[in-house]
Amino acid sequence: MTKIKRIKTVIAGLITILMAFILIFMPQGGMSVIIFLIGAYLVMSGIHLLGFYSQLARYMVGGKFIMYFGFIMLSLGVFTITMAGEHKAIVILYLLILLGVAGGVDVFRGIEEKRNADKTWFAKFAWGITEVVLAVLPVVFGFRRNGGEKVVIVVFALVLIYKGVWKIVDGFKKSAIIYTG
Repeated sequence: MTKIKRIKTVIAGLITILMAFILIFMPQGGMSVIIFLIGAYLVMSGIHLLGFYSQLARYMVGGKFIMYFGFIMLSLGVFTITMAGEHKAIVILYLLILLGVAGGVDVFRGIEEKRNADKTWFAKFAWGITEVVLAVLPVVFGFRRNGGEKVVIVVFALVLIYKGVWKIVDGFKKSAIIYTG
C-alpha cells in the first residue's frame, strides 16, 4: 500500500468513527446528515466506477462487472439521498440489510479461506457471524419497543466504530512485498 493510500485509509477510519459519535450523541439530527453522507459516498463511488469503466475497464476481462457495479452503486446512492429527509427507518433497515449481506460475504470468505488452509480464516468468519447477528438483532428487538429506532442507531454506530478502528489499523499495517522474477 502506498503512503497516500495509507493516509486515505486512516482518514476514512477517523471519519467513520466521527460519524458514529455523531449518531450516538445526536441520533435525530445526525441521522439525516449520516444518511446524506453515505448516499453521497455511494453516488461518488458509482460515478468513479463508471468513469473507470469508460476509460479502461471496458478493455479488461470482467470489465462489464465494473460497469454493472457502478450502476448499482449510483442507484443505491440516489435512493439513499432521496430517502434521507422523511423515511429514516427505511434507510436504517436498508443499511442493516447491507450490513447483513456484508456479514454473509465475510462468512463465506472465511469458509473459503479455511478450505485453502489459511491461518486467519476464523477472524473473518467470526466477524461475518457478528455482522449478521448485529444486523438481525436490532430488527427483531429494536422496532418492537417504543424508542426502538434509537437502539438500531446505537448498534449501527457501534458497527461504524469497529469498522473505523479496523480501517485505522489497516492503514498502519505493514504490507507484504512479493518479489517475482
